[in-house]
Amino acid sequence: MTITIDLPLEVEAKIKSQALKDGVKVEDYVKSLIKDASEKRERIERESEKSFAEILAPIHKEFEESEMSEEELTEFLEELREEVWLEKQRAK
Repeated sequence: MTITIDLPLEVEAKIKSQALKDGVKVEDYVKSLIKDASEKRERIERESEKSFAEILAPIHKEFEESEMSEEELTEFLEELREEVWLEKQRAK
């Protein structure tokens, strides 16, 4: 497929510079950018099709394998939250 697009001069300069740094032809560099962007979009779309339960399944599995009780997990998360809050307060 052949596509012709007009790019702002500053974008063209960046692309040429990046292709030169990578040691590839501009055409090959642009093809790789488009391919990477297309694959990234497909991954995002696949992930967005998952249910919340499917997304959290690895976390649930790890929690079950840890044999930690819900109370222990809650306590751990509260301690962690407190540590983060204290760090932020010290940084002010």
